[in-house]
Amino acid sequence: MALFCWRSSPAATARAALAAAVVTIAIARAVLPHAAAAAPAPKPPRTAMFLFAVQLSCTAACFESVVVNYSGAGCTGARLFLSLNMFAAACPVPDYRGGRRAVAGGPGSVRTSRRRVPTAVEAWAPDEVVHVSAPAPVPPAAAAVAPPPAGAVDLWGLDRINQAALPLDGNTSTSGCYPAAGAGVHVFVLDSGINAQHAQFAHLGDRLTATVAPGSPFPDGTDELGHGTHVIGTIAGVDTGVAPGVNVTSVKTQGGADDGSLVDLVAGIDAVAGWAAASPTTPVLLSLSLGLSRPPFGPDMLATAVNRAAASGLHTITSAGNGGGDACGATPGWAGAAINVAASDPTDALAPASNSGPCIDVAAPGTDIVSADARNVTALVGRTGTSMAAPHVAGVAALVLGEAAARVTRGELLAAMTDARAVAAGFPLAWANPDRC
Repeated sequence: MALFCWRSSPAATARAALAAAVVTIAIARAVLPHAAAAAPAPKPPRTAMFLFAVQLSCTAACFESVVVNYSGAGCTGARLFLSLNMFAAACPVPDYRGGRRAVAGGPGSVRTSRRRVPTAVEAWAPDEVVHVSAPAPVPPAAAAVAPPPAGAVDLWGLDRINQAALPLDGNTSTSGCYPAAGAGVHVFVLDSGINAQHAQFAHLGDRLTATVAPGSPFPDGTDELGHGTHVIGTIAGVDTGVAPGVNVTSVKTQGGADDGSLVDLVAGIDAVAGWAAASPTTPVLLSLSLGLSRPPFGPDMLATAVNRAAASGLHTITSAGNGGGDACGATPGWAGAAINVAASDPTDALAPASNSGPCIDVAAPGTDIVSADARNVTALVGRTGTSMAAPHVAGVAALVLGEAAARVTRGELLAAMTDARAVAAGFPLAWANPDRC
């Protein structure tokens, strides 16, 4: 039986190949333009920087798993604030009904994508801009860059904090009752930096350190704004300072345009809390003459950072803000761990712009306060604001802690700085009571 197999001729094979080629070209011409129009290149997701607060009970392994989870959700560039159990990362902005916006949330509502976050995350919020709590220098710059004539400086703030009541007696000294002048106390000032070459700081020597918040964009701790230099001058200046014996670390968190980042500020708070925890025998103060409006909805991450930092044993002195309203609407002053300061004037009245209300703990001098001018290494300048009141309180707190030579509780510190005789603007005046010698 013959076996047959089918074999195409060379001509048939050529015709079939040509027909297939024609069909392929026709399909390509018909389909490819439509395919290109239907599938444009996908846009990369928009991202924003967010802060996250992890439960304090979350262990190191738990914390790591949370960060890994967010990395899997598309978050990048994580900055870990381990002393606070917080972190920051650039995350895709959630898409709600076609719009993209950065939002905040609490337990069970935290999303950076379509993935729900671990239950160990307590809250989240987008990064914000932080501002210092004082306006421009007074007098104007043109009049402020020359050293003042001898004897022409009115240091009424120093005069006020060493006596219970008016009138002022012209005495600015506290050395009789507080001879240590804050020695042994470490004050960290998170602000716009410092002009470390200023004559008001020459006595500090290696007790003065200038640095920047970890991970911040600043190349060094130089003060372009002038605010931080003035604040530190009120705390520790040789002539203008309440407590010239302290150790000072200036941590720059604000740029020359007063455009600080909340994330950088939390990074600075975390670094200070870590230092305080590692130095348990050293009294530590954190000065924050800056802030922002308290979020009307969602969590307050700055207040969370201040409250958590207190666990390291430090005390935070905050400016109440200059909105002329309720201090409870400004953060971080309303935080339970903060000592919040309103500004008073030379008549013991509330400074016109100072916030007030139930979230104020103490008042201190805050109008026309003369201190170091960052623009000239010998010049002084006057400024007004709660930013100027808060460093008076930081200085008084340093005097108290320097004599105690130990850490004390928040309640003990407030009790040592106040009594019923000394009142300003309707609040307890923070003062260096000579009866406590």
